[in-house]
Amino acid sequence: MYKKKFIAVIIPCYKVDVKTTIKIIRKIPVLVDNIYLVDDACPFSSGSKVKLKKIKNVKVFFNKKNIGVGGSVMKVYEKLKKKNGYLIKIDGDGQMNPKYIKSILNKMISENLDYIKGNRFKNYKILFKQMPLTRVCGNIILSYLSMISAGYSKIFDCTNGYTCIKTEIIKNLPLKKIHKRFFFETDILFHLFKKKAKVQDFFIPAQYG
Repeated sequence: MYKKKFIAVIIPCYKVDVKTTIKIIRKIPVLVDNIYLVDDACPFSSGSKVKLKKIKNVKVFFNKKNIGVGGSVMKVYEKLKKKNGYLIKIDGDGQMNPKYIKSILNKMISENLDYIKGNRFKNYKILFKQMPLTRVCGNIILSYLSMISAGYSKIFDCTNGYTCIKTEIIKNLPLKKIHKRFFFETDILFHLFKKKAKVQDFFIPAQYG
């Protein structure tokens, strides 16, 4: 519990280096109650390998077939939506540093936000050192399109998957209608806007191996 709120981290896994994923899990702060790793029919058996480690508070789910990052995340959303707290989603490939979890939660709680997402574009100096140019250009285009379609004119870096959501808002979202694969991060913003959810972004430095 953190500030009397239930806190969980969701890590969807598909074609990730399991050693990297385990390192990420071990860096997640103790304020997190449970970590949910979702093996999305991963060909590297990431779920089984993590389960063998018997890490405290880590629960592993297995998808019989690949349903995409959005499908995997929303599977946990559905399970935990009745909790009173916050669900953080990070990837298992090492691009999202768990050290920002506490700062994200503080911002969510102090400003009573429904949803927060990472934004690597708030510091271009760091961005261009860490992120490939083709990805920067592609993300800028997608972000502007998302700003138009989703309705949040001040939310950028639409494909950033480092997110935190309040469980209370999940109850109002049509999870079955939200895109389950590549467009999950942008599509959920569209549905959040329809529910008049309070959304902000949060500076997360780009981190590539």
